[in-house]
Amino acid sequence: MKIIKLAVRSILSFKTYSGINLIGLALCLACVITIFRYVYGEFTVDRYHKNPDRLYVTVAEYNNEWKKEYMGEWPYWSNRLKDYTVLLERPGVESYSLFALYNEDKISLDGWEYNVRLLVADSNFLKVTQYPIVSGVGNLSKPNNILITEDFAKKLFGDQNPVGKTLQYSGGEALSITGVIGKTATKTTISFDVIVSYYYRNLWKDTPQTIVRLYPGIDYQTINKQHESFDTERNMRYQLFPLSKVYFDKSIRDQRDVYIHGNYNYVLVLMAVGFLILLIGVINYVNIYTVIVLNRGRELGVKKVFGAGRHIIFLQLLAENIVMTGLALFGAFLLTNIFNPLITNTLQFDQTDSILFDMLLSFVLLLTLPVIAILFPFFRFCFSTPVHSFSNFGKIRGGDSLRTIFLSFQYMITIAMIIVSLFFVKQLTFMVNSEPGYRTKDIVKANFIKMDPMFYIGKDRDEFAKIISQAKQDSAMIAYRMNACPLFTHWTYGDSPNKSGSWEVSIRIDEGDYKEVEISGMASTENWLKIFDIQLLEGRLWDDQIDGFDNNSFIVSESFIKLFSITDFSNAILQFNNDDERVYRIAGVIKDLNHLHLSHKSVPVILSYLRLKQSYNNYEPLIASVVPGRMQDAIAFLRKLHDETVGGEFNYTLVEEEIREMYSEDRKIASIYSIFTLIAIFVSALGLFSMSLFDIQKRRKEIAIRKINGATLSDIIRLLLKKYFWSLTISFVIATPIALFAINRYL
Repeated sequence: MKIIKLAVRSILSFKTYSGINLIGLALCLACVITIFRYVYGEFTVDRYHKNPDRLYVTVAEYNNEWKKEYMGEWPYWSNRLKDYTVLLERPGVESYSLFALYNEDKISLDGWEYNVRLLVADSNFLKVTQYPIVSGVGNLSKPNNILITEDFAKKLFGDQNPVGKTLQYSGGEALSITGVIGKTATKTTISFDVIVSYYYRNLWKDTPQTIVRLYPGIDYQTINKQHESFDTERNMRYQLFPLSKVYFDKSIRDQRDVYIHGNYNYVLVLMAVGFLILLIGVINYVNIYTVIVLNRGRELGVKKVFGAGRHIIFLQLLAENIVMTGLALFGAFLLTNIFNPLITNTLQFDQTDSILFDMLLSFVLLLTLPVIAILFPFFRFCFSTPVHSFSNFGKIRGGDSLRTIFLSFQYMITIAMIIVSLFFVKQLTFMVNSEPGYRTKDIVKANFIKMDPMFYIGKDRDEFAKIISQAKQDSAMIAYRMNACPLFTHWTYGDSPNKSGSWEVSIRIDEGDYKEVEISGMASTENWLKIFDIQLLEGRLWDDQIDGFDNNSFIVSESFIKLFSITDFSNAILQFNNDDERVYRIAGVIKDLNHLHLSHKSVPVILSYLRLKQSYNNYEPLIASVVPGRMQDAIAFLRKLHDETVGGEFNYTLVEEEIREMYSEDRKIASIYSIFTLIAIFVSALGLFSMSLFDIQKRRKEIAIRKINGATLSDIIRLLLKKYFWSLTISFVIATPIALFAINRYL
């Protein structure tokens, strides 16, 4: 206890330096805690399971194209691929579950429709995945049972207990809420609002996903080796893949957007930022603490004269730094908790709260930082004589040079972070403002007619006909009102180009060899091309009077023509290497579209024709180009039209906002990196202030003599800044190429 009192007394003896040191270290540690909580959350996705290493998903691998896709089979399809059934019946498989995710479905409560992410699963799903049930029971054995998440329950019922209440599915079925699913301890790759029994998908010809749990000690690769051969009929095979690797994996396609995927490169960037800020904080702390110890040279010299051994000095210095680090950690956690809502809500920087992780991080810092901080002053004072300590205040050999080196290293890191931060901001500005090759301004999308495929289950012929009749009436009313409204220049059903992904296909031209290429395909109409102002280079665009369902033509981008070296596109014949034996012609050539995220390589575009005869059963949103300056009026019109026809929850998006949203992750990284860089600059400035304050105190007699001899204020400032100017210049020269190299590697 006595040594703690001495440590506190020593800290209070140098309030200015200790205060600056605490502020700088607390800020850096707050940044480090924030970053590594996020990183911890990213690397522990799906780790809330009791046995996460025993969970796997099934992946379909295609032999002819060497592609992988997350996919399973419904039981009544298993005869199409016997190997899939055999895989799930291996002795090492303890249990498995089938599920399918529908990102845009609807649930009604008291006549009001809500858009939901709906998960269809069998009764084994909760047993395998072990999602926590906070209210009711997790029972999906009956067809009309439904489970909802805690967040969705709060949205529907507020603080009321939802168990036992009834919701209505989009097909008209009454579903009873039997349980509420709570939040998991870690982030998950499967996000949903509602779980219903997979009975409601038995009549749908849709491909599910499969999640498998193995017995303890079973190696999934051993099971995969037993299924290496490809099915001769479909030329594919099923393999197991760890669920824990799904989040960061990019080698397997997720065509149905079932799983949430993270960006491994972004996480690495943030980890690097965290380590750099920690390094800046440690260097700054060590530098300032060295100044404090140098100011205590006489004190330590007196203790040595009166017989204080090295272990006594070591323990005293260690105790002081443990107290300082503990106070800084307390301040860091306090800052983190205060600003956590702002960081989470404004920057969308989710952090995983884990007491074990916080304790482990605190223990490591308390164990290592004090030892690092006392190494230099301890060895210098231990191997210097008491007389040397008395007579050479602040002049221990090599101390000034070492502090300058530390300060320069701190400058280097800060300058490198500034350069990289400017790069991120410039890159984000470039991506957001780049021309995508099509119109994005004044275009609105809204969900109107969406006939759920489940609408016919459990309904007789008269009820079925009534539903179809109502849908047709709504569709006709929407078309009439949209055509008559002067707020819109063109409208149709479809989606924006940025919602189209890319995939690899085998194409040949004019009976040549098949070529594996990555393309992006889009269904389009005549009005769709007008809405997005697609630029025609050669040939023609779609014409609703000419083109129809049997149209075997494509409109392709100029990069497609270049890729296949097509000289006469009007006579070129296209054929795909699949079950489709038809041949296709090229109707027109358009300007290239940059519709994908710019970090993705540009790919050729193929536009097919979409004939909208049954718009009442259309899955695509209504999309329209709005007269400039009338967007708010157009949205109000669409909302009213929606309420008068289909009713329920009205949702709309602007294509311009979708483009910005596509770069939301980049914007988040740029913002976070810039904020942490500003904090690093502030901490470095605190360190510079401490060093300069120490230099001024050490040279106060020299400064006084120079002023007596006529030195002006500017002369004194130049004298004091000379050393730091050269340190800053050298740091800039070294840091710039390092930062540029890091940027080049990142790109």
